[in-house]
Amino acid sequence: MSSSSERRGIPAAKFIQDVETYLSQSGLDFNSALSFHQERLQQYKVIEMKLLAQQRELQAKIPNIDKCLEVVATLQARKGTGE
Repeated sequence: MSSSSERRGIPAAKFIQDVETYLSQSGLDFNSALSFHQERLQQYKVIEMKLLAQQRELQAKIPNIDKCLEVVATLQARKGTGE
């Protein structure tokens, strides 16, 4: 079960209000922290692109699903009238 801060295995982004405090608490130097967050940003961008592609694929299926539902409704109507 995933926590509220993580969905689909995607770690939640944390807002860093005070960079100096963050660096001292994390034990990272500036360049290491910057590199880490740039990598994380790239991961989020890849995930975003995958989700957008998935959304486009699902949107493209809607007309076919609508036609199938119309056929089902027609068949149910015929069954009800005994045709």
